Amino acid sequence: MKLWLTRNITQNNTVSTASIVSCIHKGLVNYVEKLGAKNIEIIYNRVDFSQFNEKLEPAIKLDKPIILNVGNLRKIKNQECLIRAIENLDVYLLLIGNGEMYDELKHLVKNLKIENKVIFKKFVSHEQIQNYYASATIFAMPLKGEGVTIPTLEALVSGCITIVAEPKREKNEPFDKAIIYVKNTPEGFSNAFTDVLENYSKYEEKIEENKEIIKKIDSKKMENLEKGIYEKLLKDFK
Repeated sequence: MKLWLTRNITQNNTVSTASIVSCIHKGLVNYVEKLGAKNIEIIYNRVDFSQFNEKLEPAIKLDKPIILNVGNLRKIKNQECLIRAIENLDVYLLLIGNGEMYDELKHLVKNLKIENKVIFKKFVSHEQIQNYYASATIFAMPLKGEGVTIPTLEALVSGCITIVAEPKREKNEPFDKAIIYVKNTPEGFSNAFTDVLENYSKYEEKIEENKEIIKKIDSKKMENLEKGIYEKLLKDFK
């Protein structure tokens, strides 16, 4: 009921009367247009290149490749898919985050008898997170939804091979060419992990190219775009 009221009363009124509606990716444009948005701008989630796009000391050094996921442990984030995907692979899975699924995921790892290859870390400060990206060969995001997560963008900037669940939207974002999209199943991710690890040089060649792609939404560019919106609004208001 709360969601219905929000969508049909608060959102409709707010979005339809706004001077400008800012969306964090193009996939939201159709939604806000249906709510009556008249002036729409795309301002992507910000990634600080100075923090993530440097040669950094890895936070963790292990004897096998690390597959990383960063995010709250929630059903919609679907980390269970990654745990099942690496069950028979010679890798480590590093899950950074805490949430409602923590105990259930720990139990799953125990049942699969892969405690020796799944690492849970409930919290890493923002000031240290770049060193964990530097530890990983692959970043994986099996999100059930259409959103574009900040960790996905951070992973691209950090030089991780980035594998994400096939989105339920048109792939027309600037960073879509840098992401490997796969079917959102353990088999889909497992096959992608295996291909990357067995043919790493092929993917490694694209890392710098991917960084150039993601620079299109550098935080400074997004901040300047947002600044311009505010300045225009103030000018029109006067």
